[in-house]
Amino acid sequence: MAYSFELNIALSVFLISSAVAKIRGAKVIVLDPRISDQAQTADLHLRLKAGTDAAMCLGWLNVIINEQLYDVDLAFSDCTFKKYSLAFMRFLSMIKK
Repeated sequence: MAYSFELNIALSVFLISSAVAKIRGAKVIVLDPRISDQAQTADLHLRLKAGTDAAMCLGWLNVIINEQLYDVDLAFSDCTFKKYSLAFMRFLSMIKK
């Protein structure tokens, strides 16, 4: 019974978060081979084959990084994020492989 309750809370949090994001102009994309509740509320539902979602996400990261669709100044700033900048540089090198 607790398992069902936890799933309902997770679904509610997703639905509320995605509704707020949509109001702010975001598009919600769901990667799920099933037609789930989350998929039904999404702007785009990609029914990937099971086990291929990680490859899809890595592909997106590759595009985001190669086209610099992220805040470059923040990612490499020398302020309080220095340790995170080093981790981000390692992450960049892993994605490019």
